[in-house]
Amino acid sequence: TALANYIALGFGAFRIWRIYPQLQCVSDTPEDMRVMSLSVILDRPSLVQLMAVQGSVFLRSLFLMCLITDFNSLSAALGAVPLAANNLLSQLQMLISYGSDGFANAAEALVGEAVGQGRLDL
Repeated sequence: TALANYIALGFGAFRIWRIYPQLQCVSDTPEDMRVMSLSVILDRPSLVQLMAVQGSVFLRSLFLMCLITDFNSLSAALGAVPLAANNLLSQLQMLISYGSDGFANAAEALVGEAVGQGRLDL
C-alpha cells in the first residue's frame, strides 16, 4: 500500500541520515562528516562517472519497470482474473530471475577472482 511505501521511505531516509556521517568515503576530514551535504552527493563529476559506468544498467532497469507497470495496467483493464493470473506469473518470473541472477553473480565472482590471480587459462 501507499502507507507502507511512505513508511519505508521514511525509515530509509532516517537510516541514511544516521549512517551517512560515519562513512569514511564521504570526506577526508572528520569535521566535514558531521553534516550531510548534498554537494557531496550531487557532485557532478562523480555522477557523470557513475552514469558512464552504470548508465546502461540504469536505463535497462528504468525501461523494465515501465514495461512491467504498463503490462500490469493493461492486464488490470481485462479484469480481476487476468490480473491475478498475471500476478502469479510475474511472481514466478521474478523467482526464476533472482535464481539466474544468483548464478550470474557467482560466475562473475569466480571469473573476477581468477583474473585477479592471473589464471586466464580457465
